[in-house]
Parts: sequence; C-alpha cells; structure tokens
Amino acid sequence: MTPHFRKTALITILMLLMAAAVLAAPGIPVTTTQSNNRNWRLEQKLTQAYLSGNWLDNQLLQNYFNPSNQTLVDSTRYSYRNGINTWIVGSVDHFSYNISQEYITQIVTNLVMPSQSIPMQRSVYIYDIENRLISARLMVSGLDRDWIETKRVWFSYNGNALQQIMTYDNSLIYRDVMYYKTEFQFDPQGRIAQMFEYASSDSLNWMNMYQTTFLYHPNDNTNAATLVELISKGFYRYLHYSLPLEIGMVAEQQRQSWMYTFWRDESRDTFTYDNNNRLIYHQNYLTDMAGVWQNNFQKLFGYDLNSNLATELQQNWNPDIWDWENYQQQIYTWGNPTSSDDETTPELNPLQLSAYPNPCRDNIAISLKSQSRSPVKMILYNSKGQKLCEEIISAESAKSYRPVRINNLIKASGIYLLQAQQDNMRKAVKLVKLGNVTGN
Repeated sequence: MTPHFRKTALITILMLLMAAAVLAAPGIPVTTTQSNNRNWRLEQKLTQAYLSGNWLDNQLLQNYFNPSNQTLVDSTRYSYRNGINTWIVGSVDHFSYNISQEYITQIVTNLVMPSQSIPMQRSVYIYDIENRLISARLMVSGLDRDWIETKRVWFSYNGNALQQIMTYDNSLIYRDVMYYKTEFQFDPQGRIAQMFEYASSDSLNWMNMYQTTFLYHPNDNTNAATLVELISKGFYRYLHYSLPLEIGMVAEQQRQSWMYTFWRDESRDTFTYDNNNRLIYHQNYLTDMAGVWQNNFQKLFGYDLNSNLATELQQNWNPDIWDWENYQQQIYTWGNPTSSDDETTPELNPLQLSAYPNPCRDNIAISLKSQSRSPVKMILYNSKGQKLCEEIISAESAKSYRPVRINNLIKASGIYLLQAQQDNMRKAVKLVKLGNVTGN
C-alpha cells in the first residue's frame, strides 16, 4: 500500500466521522424496533456496495466483548477496504456502562493512524435513579485535543411518560447556534401517535419544523414505560451514529415539513412483518414537486435459523428504467456468548501517557504504560517547539507512576508538551505549569 493511498483513506475516514457528528440533519429520526434473539450477540456486520454488477466489500464492523460479561460490547472496530482486498482499521469505538451494565454512559471514537490513535468524537449519557435518560452530550476533538461540545440534549418526563426533548446544537457549519424542541402526543396505549419538532435561534421564539404521524402493527405491545426504556437504551444510536431511534413496532409513519404557511408531505415509510413479528420489508417514499408520492428506496430483511437478522438489502428506485436497483447490503454474523472463544479487546495504542495533576505547580506524576519491551524516549518541549530535555527509560519503568519534581525541569509558568517515543509510536500530553505561590 502506498503512503499516498493510506493518507487518502484516512482522510476519507476522518471526513466520514466529522460528517456524522457535524452535518447531521436537524430533527430526530425514528424507526421501527428491530427484533433479534437475545441469546445471541452481534459479532460482525459486513457492508457491501453494488458497483457495475458486483457486490464489493466496503466496511467491516467487528464487536469485541467485555471479558467479564460476554454479551456486553466493550469496543467496536471499523475497517475499510483499500481497493487491494486488504482491510484498513479506520476507527475504534470504546463503550462505558453504568453499574448495572445495561445503559451506556460514554462512547469514545478514536481515529486509528499508522502509529497512534487520535480521539475524534465522544458522547456522554446521564440517567436518573429510575434509569431514565435525562441528558446527553456530543463532543468532537479540537486541534488542541480539547473536547468541543457540538450538541447537548435534555429530556423531561410527565410521570413515567416522555414529555419533551430539548436540543442545543452548535454543530451546523455557517449557521447560528440553534435550539430544537421535540414534543409528543400519545395514543391510549402510551405509544407516540404524533411527534412535533420546532427550531429556534434563541430558545424563546419557536417555529414549526416537522410533524410526524405513526401507526403501529396490531401485535405491537409498546407502552409508556417500554418507550422510555427504548429511548434510554437506544438514544446513542441517534446522537453518536446519526441512526434513527427505535420506538416500537411501527407499521407506517408519515412526515410533513412546515412551509411557512402550510404543512407539506415530505416522506412516508411503510413496514411489513412476518408471522413471527420480524421486520421483512421497509419502503420509503418522497413527494415530488407536485406533491405526488414517488418511490425512493426499499429494504428487504432476511433471518437465520435462530431468528437473528442475517441480511439487509437496500435497493433504490431508478425512474429512468422504472425499476429497483441494488445499492447496498449488510451481512450480519451472530455468535453464542462463551468465555472460551472471546478475543481480547483490541488495544488502540499500546503506548499510553498521562500526567496528574495537570495543571500543576510543583510535583507531577507521569504515567507511562506500554506493551512493548523497547526503551522509551521522553522529550519535553516548550510552547515554541524547542526541546528542553530528553531522557531514555527502560520498558520496566513504564509500568508505574513516576513522580517528577517539575520545578527541576521547568522554571517559568506556561504550556509545555511532553512526548513519549517507542518503536514507531508517539504519544504526547500537554502540561500546564502554574506560577509558584510566594508568601508575603
């Protein structure tokens, strides 16, 4: 693989990650709930694109599981084809959970580079004592590696029912900070019957944006409590991955957009289920300029003998040939959880470096951890990039905290960069030296 191609591939991955975090469309998309056998776990998802009459591998998702809980996803690795039948690891997501290990509290996405991993995106989720989601935040990494908040979401409840979702969105490029509000009307069973979405530039004056109406399959048993649980456990799908929220066994949903003086039909989705209540068909329609419904895409779902989703085929409508054309398919691989055949969670970057406290005045503890047995070169730079000092330490010394009297190395207050180099890996941490406190 040429350096130019690797650089191009990594830039492409970076753009995809940033697009998901920054350019996500306003509003909260929702969809039907997918049913799978809970005795099995998703281990791999292969995405293929249809080009020139052939299915070509495009993306590979691989889940790695917690050693102490073989059904709990510890990390997810995303790999991409480089055009020469070789997979390139593009990014890795790491998951954190609450004490019950049922609810996600944090997801961190790292972009995998040739010699290091770079934090790119982070989402955090807060729950109340009843495990209801009350707030969530989405952040991206800035040029100085600090986290920049792009979206914050609050949830309010009326008793045990979801009442409102408020969103502060600072992610849209070339636009003012926007606020979004989502309100609901429920049917007698406690399911969402209508969803109303509003936008504001100041959180005081609101304008209509979308309204969506839902119809459900006769066998759907979603109620107010299960809806809250679905959103609490699945909101990360929307916030971190820009995927639709699952709200129940939807049979049809229709979305309208506000055109300043009237509502205009925008999209319609229909869902078909088999006798086992498994989703087997999804069709999406859009309206043309005359307001007439037109085919847009359809998805066909297949299942294995254990009732797990095995294939998902998307076909797009081509009006030129007046027929459906293959576009993309996903192939799912499921496994039965056991403790004997689990792979270990992939290490993003074998070289880890941290410092505490930071900022500091006098003493600081440097933590350096590595799986390699090679010596580690430590280099300290000032804010101008000038090397101040250098030290080579053994791999054994990299297994514990090393207290350092920083005043012996740094006299002036300011920002410094401590870099660790080992083999072909580099890791750096920014140090902030505070001025010494002097007595009167």
